[in-house]
Amino acid sequence: TYTETPAVACVVSGFLSALLALLVSLRDLIEMMSIGTLLAYTLVSVCVLLLRYQPEGDIHGFVNFLSEQNAKRKEGVLAECEKEACSPVSEGDDYGGAPTNTCGAKNLPSLGDNEMLIGKPDKSTYTASHPNYGTVDMSSGIESDETDSVYLLKLKKLLGPRYYTMRIRLGLPGKMDRPTMATGRIVTRCVVLLFVLIFCFCSLIIFGSGQIADGQWWAVLLLVLLLLVITLLIFIIIQQPENPKRLPYMAPCVPFVPASAMLVNVYLMLKLSTITWIRFGVWCFV
Repeated sequence: TYTETPAVACVVSGFLSALLALLVSLRDLIEMMSIGTLLAYTLVSVCVLLLRYQPEGDIHGFVNFLSEQNAKRKEGVLAECEKEACSPVSEGDDYGGAPTNTCGAKNLPSLGDNEMLIGKPDKSTYTASHPNYGTVDMSSGIESDETDSVYLLKLKKLLGPRYYTMRIRLGLPGKMDRPTMATGRIVTRCVVLLFVLIFCFCSLIIFGSGQIADGQWWAVLLLVLLLLVITLLIFIIIQQPENPKRLPYMAPCVPFVPASAMLVNVYLMLKLSTITWIRFGVWCFV
């Protein structure tokens, strides 16, 4: 109750882990742990790509959950302050008036300024539920550069006015563009196809490295074709508008970082032994 640590779960999982480490070889344990961890990281990368380009309604529940947690924290602070203000210790220390009134009841000190523990919301700022939250200055209605990443700001300084010309020619969305159901479906299809092509690309590099090194035309042609299609899919994803919601932490350089993570994770998974894949498949089935 003091540390709020799930003691039973720690003891049970620790005992099972120790038992496995005693009975199973270290190499098998390392490979099983690796394939599970890499698959989890790959799923996270896929979900980042999917959620970043979905319309407002699909992630509204998660943002509401964050808002509810923030409200609960404020209520907890309010209750704690009221408890301290009305406690006997605070009455004796802070209030020097008569202990009782004419009716025999205790005279409680006035909270004064402390009654206003949580201020009124600022009308000049957007709330988390507003569709343009974090993207537009409420007072001027102009797109805010504060939401841009450091890399994007450096790119703007480097290219100057040509930056906006390049965005228009490449068909990149503006900050005021919002994702729709159609754009969300396009991204979903592109991400699924991207995952399949990355799997094929890594398989060709690992299992067809000899043919590529020998310069066989079909292996080189397939490798170049896979690279071109993967690049095209990433470019199509870039052309779709992102959701404007800003959470406490967001993955940078989307979709490049998640796509790179998928590529590296799938490559490392395919480098594991065949028996590890068989064990993993059986475990997932169980």
